[in-house]
Amino acid sequence: LAMSGGQAFAQTADENRDADALAADMRILAANPLDIEALVTAGELTLRMGDNTAAAGFFGRAEKLDPLNPRVKAGLGSLLVRAERPGEALRRFQEAEARGLDPSKYAGDRGLAYDLIGEQERALLLDTGAEPAASTTLPLRATVDDLLAEWAQAHHRGACRAGADRPRAEHERRRQR
Repeated sequence: LAMSGGQAFAQTADENRDADALAADMRILAANPLDIEALVTAGELTLRMGDNTAAAGFFGRAEKLDPLNPRVKAGLGSLLVRAERPGEALRRFQEAEARGLDPSKYAGDRGLAYDLIGEQERALLLDTGAEPAASTTLPLRATVDDLLAEWAQAHHRGACRAGADRPRAEHERRRQR
C-alpha cells in the first residue's frame, strides 16, 4: 500500500510482478549490458507498464545487437502503434511473424494498427495463423465505441452538474458584491 496525494492505492499483483521482473532484468543488464534476452524482456515489461520512452531505449539497444530478433520487431511495432504510425507498425509485425514469432503475442496492437488505417474488419477478426475455426476475434471497435460512449455519458453528466452549479455560483458572486 502506497500513499500518493493523501489517497491510498494498491498496486495489482501483475504490476508488482512486472516491476520485480524489470528489476531482475536491470540487475542482469548492469552485469552484462549486451544481454539480448534481458534487453528484450525489459522492453516488453516497460511497454506493458506504459513507459514508452524506456521501452524504445531497450528495444533500440536490442535491435543494434540483434536486428533480426522477432520479439524486437514486435516490440518496435507496438511502440509505433502508440506513436500513431500504424503503417510502419504493421511492417514490423509482418517482419516479426516472418521471423517465426507467434502473432497472438502482439494481436491487440496489430488489431489497433489495422483499426487506425481504417481496416476495421481486419482489426476485428485477426487470423493468428491458427486453423480458421480457431481465429482470434478482437472486438476492438466495439470496445472502443463502448468506452467512448461511457466517457461521453459520464462527461455529459459532469457537464450537466457543472452547468447546474453555474447559476448558483453566479448568484453567490453577485450577492458578495
